[in-house]
Amino acid sequence: MGDIIRQAAVRQKDGHIDEYDYVESAGAWSPDSKRFAFSGVRNGDNVLIIKEVLTGKTVDEFFMEGVPAFQNPAWSPDGKTIVVSGLVNGQTDLYLLNLRTKK
Repeated sequence: MGDIIRQAAVRQKDGHIDEYDYVESAGAWSPDSKRFAFSGVRNGDNVLIIKEVLTGKTVDEFFMEGVPAFQNPAWSPDGKTIVVSGLVNGQTDLYLLNLRTKK
């Protein structure tokens, strides 16, 4: 077994620390291996979290408007887009998130 170097998320009661109810999916490494994206749930809403691997700092968080449930993020080869599997009105589909425009 290997050693734990850094945890992606920790449930804390400190308001200054990111608090996630739970991690929803295994997540995905960015093409350059510098960032890690995973979906979680905060206050009952799905959130896509992107962490900087070396520091553990949260780089960005996205609540995907119109897509209440999503998981299994995957990076595009150029690292500019993330695709997730989302569920809307009982229908599963793929949804793209442009990291530059945040849409």
